[in-house]
Amino acid sequence: VGGFHTAQVVDADPDAEAPWLVTAYIPGPTLQQVVAQHGPFVPDVVLRIGAGLAEGLAAIHRCGLVHRDLKP
Repeated sequence: VGGFHTAQVVDADPDAEAPWLVTAYIPGPTLQQVVAQHGPFVPDVVLRIGAGLAEGLAAIHRCGLVHRDLKP
């Protein structure tokens, strides 16, 4: 998996007794921090964030991976 809307996969063992996957850490503020500092997003920004999430999920699913949680 790789792309603008996904973290790079560093390592994985899908065949382990407890399958695991490690992705690169991407530093940045949380959604809560951004909204607290700048206020609610305007609709255009919400649409762009949603589109990016959808593109990232599509890339992950194309590789046969299942996501556990989402963080914009």
